[in-house]
Amino acid sequence: MDLFFKHVPASGSIMNAMAIVAGSLAGLALHSRLPQRFVTITFQGPLLRTLFLGMFIAPKTQNSLVMAFSIVGGSLLGEYLD
Repeated sequence: MDLFFKHVPASGSIMNAMAIVAGSLAGLALHSRLPQRFVTITFQGPLLRTLFLGMFIAPKTQNSLVMAFSIVGGSLLGEYLD
């Protein structure tokens, strides 16, 4: 595995993509078998982490207006695509 990381450009991105695909397939396979409360908590955990991360990083930004427009734009785009 060490040779892979030394000789393949963007090997970290490739491994990340493979992990995302594997996790997505596992989620699709297990989603219907899990109780709804497990599915809910699976989404709430990373959401809470992202919320706290944003609370600590947001005060350090110098472009809060750009951040606000990015959040609004991302929300609108997400709703449109949904």
